[in-house]
Amino acid sequence: HSGPSDLRGILGAAIAGLVGMLIWPGLIIATNTEIGYAAWGVGALVGLGAKTLGRGESDGMGLAAAVAALIAILMGQFLATRHAMNRFADGLIDMAYTEHIAYAKEAVAAQNDGQIRTLLAKYEAEDDQSPNPSAISEQQISEFKKELPKLKKAAGGQVSRAEYQREHSMNFPISFILKNSFSLFTLLWIFLGVGTAYRIAGAG
Repeated sequence: HSGPSDLRGILGAAIAGLVGMLIWPGLIIATNTEIGYAAWGVGALVGLGAKTLGRGESDGMGLAAAVAALIAILMGQFLATRHAMNRFADGLIDMAYTEHIAYAKEAVAAQNDGQIRTLLAKYEAEDDQSPNPSAISEQQISEFKKELPKLKKAAGGQVSRAEYQREHSMNFPISFILKNSFSLFTLLWIFLGVGTAYRIAGAG
């Protein structure tokens, strides 16, 4: 079964893999749930792509379909995990922005060193502590005064949410995303997806 059918089969596997790679994270993002069995569907799609375009089955096509399915599933899972992490980070930055604006407004309202001490002590106190203004050092007060022009801009609405998000955006390392992309369950679906792709396009 060598010759053009194998080449067409490899092309079919690659095209179907690309489609699957985009559909799967799209489904996860749209439904907000991880649909592990969609990896199985990606495998079937790749196997059918190889078989249809290759007009038949062969060991070479089965192998090409298995490799294409594996790449498509891994990339799809990576894209979906990256999206989920970015959305989570955006939520945290959004909360931080709201708190930052509230703090900036209080900061602008502090008229003298005594009020500054009270404000800084309030934000430094842990949940189980009561604020202790006398623990605030002169250095902390002078650092606060250096920050004041920025805080005035924030309190006056000159720092937009989008600007704040840009300044504080989190970039997750690829290794971290990969580590969080796979569980034992995911590996099972990958195994089934790759196996299905091979069985559909492979000979025998």
